[in-house]
Amino acid sequence: MNALNRRHALLGWLVWSVFKGYLRQRARSARPALVPSVDLAERRANRPALALAFALVAGVATFVALRLRDAADAGA
Repeated sequence: MNALNRRHALLGWLVWSVFKGYLRQRARSARPALVPSVDLAERRANRPALALAFALVAGVATFVALRLRDAADAGA
């Protein structure tokens, strides 16, 4: 039974290693060029990043407002 487990572990490691290499190759081929071919002045804003930043600011503002309100209630 021990040899069977080692064989399956070796096979799993081998498949995983080959798959990681395949994924790295795909990631390298999908990576954009270092020099953008699009004029930087015409690029659009990154909407997901802007939405994330807005949500972060709103969350921090809400957290601070609730902390201040709770502190005022405890002091009164």
